[in-house]
Amino acid sequence: MHSLNVTILSMLLAKASGMDAKQTHDIGVAALLHDIGKIMLPDRIRWHDKDFTPAEKNLYETHVAHSLTLAKKMGCA
Repeated sequence: MHSLNVTILSMLLAKASGMDAKQTHDIGVAALLHDIGKIMLPDRIRWHDKDFTPAEKNLYETHVAHSLTLAKKMGCA
């Protein structure tokens, strides 16, 4: 649900900023996929939302790099 909310808000902001349809679409795709790297995390980290230990926080933050890697494999980056 979070990614869908981010997508909708991002596309509304893109449109309100005067971006054309292609740019708005691209923003929407990026927003939809922004957290895709979380699929590479263990469930205990992926679904945990607060009170991380320092090690868990470091592991959680790797999802950004995983997202970029997956986006590149899909031809999106």
